Amino acid sequence: MSGSNFVHGIVVIGGIIVLLDATTLTERIIGFIAVLLGAGNAAGGYAVTGRMLAMFQTSAHPAHARRPAHKRAASHKKV
Repeated sequence: MSGSNFVHGIVVIGGIIVLLDATTLTERIIGFIAVLLGAGNAAGGYAVTGRMLAMFQTSAHPAHARRPAHKRAASHKKV
């Protein structure tokens, strides 16, 4: 995923360079749309990558996460 984000970043930079060299209104509009879509695609790719990485993180205490707080407190008391 991060490799494709890198490629989209290069596409955005290339689009900006071409947009700066545009002379007609049509070239500027097409260049602007290309940069806008490329930037949106790169940003969305980073968001998706972050979500995918979050799926593989483990919680610190998986057994405690399933029980309500009042039962956790009662289980730690010694009678």
